[in-house]
Amino acid sequence: MTLAVSTLLRHVAAWPAPHAAQARLQDDPPALLEVLARADPDGQGFVVALIDASARREAEDQRQRAELAERVNQARAVYISEMNHELRTPLGAVIGLSGLILRSGQTLTDQHRGWITQIERSGQHMLGLAGDALDLARIDAGRVDLQLTAVDVQAS
Repeated sequence: MTLAVSTLLRHVAAWPAPHAAQARLQDDPPALLEVLARADPDGQGFVVALIDASARREAEDQRQRAELAERVNQARAVYISEMNHELRTPLGAVIGLSGLILRSGQTLTDQHRGWITQIERSGQHMLGLAGDALDLARIDAGRVDLQLTAVDVQAS
């Protein structure tokens, strides 16, 4: 609830026993307060403690956002891995069968040979894209093994 300080103190005065609550003040920016109140020991009034809980609440919200982001990243990595597997299996069959047809020695018209060659090339391309997606997921997850090798830049 959002309250002005005077309204907050009127609410606290009505509490019958030691009580705790949270309130958001209409400041700029709004402050989150924890309100602790109890009757004064001599019975003549009450004692109120207002504790600024904004920083603690923001830290908790930030921790929850970080946990959610981690769960989303894990779910994405699992999805990409499963999607990669689901693509690779049929692509292997498409590439393999088109290669078998091309190398079978069967007489093919130029048009049929062109179609099957295009199927094989497209399958290889899609397989490469699936592999790239998996590599990106591994990099994102920090699970990639790098191999350092010397490269002659002038020879390239």
